[in-house]
Amino acid sequence: MKIVPQKKQHYINNKDFTALLIAYHNGPDTKQGRRAYNKIGKVFLLLADKIANGGSWRGYSPDIKEEMINDAVYMMIKNLNKYNHEKFDNPFSYFTSVTINIYRQSINKMKLNMDRNVRFDFLSANGLEYLIVDDSFGGKINHSQVTKH
Repeated sequence: MKIVPQKKQHYINNKDFTALLIAYHNGPDTKQGRRAYNKIGKVFLLLADKIANGGSWRGYSPDIKEEMINDAVYMMIKNLNKYNHEKFDNPFSYFTSVTINIYRQSINKMKLNMDRNVRFDFLSANGLEYLIVDDSFGGKINHSQVTKH
């Protein structure tokens, strides 16, 4: 008896995803367009969640991942009209790239804020707050101003 390997099922079918995007772009204000938009939103959530739970992002806390997922879904929705289905035939790749870039930006932003907090804590612990000067804050700044996004 010969065992035939089953075809691997992907979590997002590119042809179906393309059809949803076309349905949305053809009439975003129609009933069919709104239905497609809701399904696209579910696909975006699924995509962002799968990537966030991938190997590159495993070490981060659930709170950080949730913030990254929210940022990614927001940017995918924002870039929804930028995707041209006539020019490109792989929306999965396009929106995966958007998601990964947003994750990298989120991590870099968090690292920058952590570095600022460490520097501020070090300087304030040693009585050197007067060295922290930023013209955008009108001179001397405090800890709450450093932690703002």
